[in-house]
Amino acid sequence: MKSMKHSTQHKLLAAALGALAAVILVAVQPAAAADRECVKDCLDADKVCMEALRGAANDCKLDAGCDVLQEITRDICRAEEPDPEACRAARDAVRECVAPCRDAVRDALDICAEATGVCLNEVCNVEVFCPKRRGPKRPRPNNDSPEPEQQG
Repeated sequence: MKSMKHSTQHKLLAAALGALAAVILVAVQPAAAADRECVKDCLDADKVCMEALRGAANDCKLDAGCDVLQEITRDICRAEEPDPEACRAARDAVRECVAPCRDAVRDALDICAEATGVCLNEVCNVEVFCPKRRGPKRPRPNNDSPEPEQQG
């Protein structure tokens, strides 16, 4: 399982680095290129990065078998008389399955956003603020950890 996670992370990182290479290609264009064309090239490189990440994210979910879990969950939860506990457990299993893919995509999204910001700010000389595309990672429940203490 661990090697599959690393393989997936490598695929996602490769997709983001491929987009970064596209940004570098924009950077070596002659200075005579119009600002509008430069910005368009940066945004096109960002689009390529995002499309590569979408494909890598789908591959990650398929490699991990999450698609099968999703189908099973759908069947359990949409049964004529669904069992709420079984449905909840199946949904938790899907969340756990996609978590490594989701985390790897978030990290790769940062690379895409940073590359776009560098392209626009430093290559095109367009002052823009390009925040990371994601918020802070939310802690996932860990069934092995003790319950947080109530402060009163």
